[in-house]
Amino acid sequence: SIGSGDKAILEAEWRIVKGSTDYCGKGVMLCGFWVEKIAVDSFISQWAPVAALQPVAWLPVTAAELPGSVLAWLAEPGSLTQRLRAEPGVLTLHCLYQGAAPDDDGWQRQVLLLKAGRPWVWALTQASASTLNQHPELAQQGERPLGDWLFGAAAARRDSLLYADLAQQEALVEALQRWRLPLPTRLWARHSRFALPQGSCSITELFLPDSPLYAGVDDEDQHASGDDLAVAR
Repeated sequence: SIGSGDKAILEAEWRIVKGSTDYCGKGVMLCGFWVEKIAVDSFISQWAPVAALQPVAWLPVTAAELPGSVLAWLAEPGSLTQRLRAEPGVLTLHCLYQGAAPDDDGWQRQVLLLKAGRPWVWALTQASASTLNQHPELAQQGERPLGDWLFGAAAARRDSLLYADLAQQEALVEALQRWRLPLPTRLWARHSRFALPQGSCSITELFLPDSPLYAGVDDEDQHASGDDLAVAR
């Protein structure tokens, strides 16, 4: 079967084959095996990137009154990549898009972080063209999580964490339907800016329905504040 890591190869080979005189419109040899056209189209469209979001009213995590299990993830001060690696299962990354931002002259990267093959986090990294010129490593991570570079060689400094419920964002609702994920009543995300030696980038991290952030939320009566969690840490 087709794996998520084959997406870039499939798209590249598919563009070449569709433009060749041998393409019959029914199927093609991709990644070494015969694939029906409908299967390729379905695979590529299923993992299409998220469209531009509407403006988000981000709030400080320190002012949040949310279930403790939710805040434990939203207020994580370190690398979310490392936090995910500490959970059971293999962590993999699937790059949905990397290139020019659709609504300005900046750059963006969209990825899915998966545990044991299930998408747990959608992450959007945004940077200006000047920052990308100064730090080309932003666009050189391939299938590696950006957090490894940010918290490692880049020595980036994070500003305060913000959070929001993005369940009403139409682009995300459409994406979850396309990714065949359930639509929760809440869709928690966090946002922060990272100061780099020259320039900055921002990262939005959306916790998808399979994420452990949502585990036990319905049964949790006690709420914690972001300040309480910071003190506890």
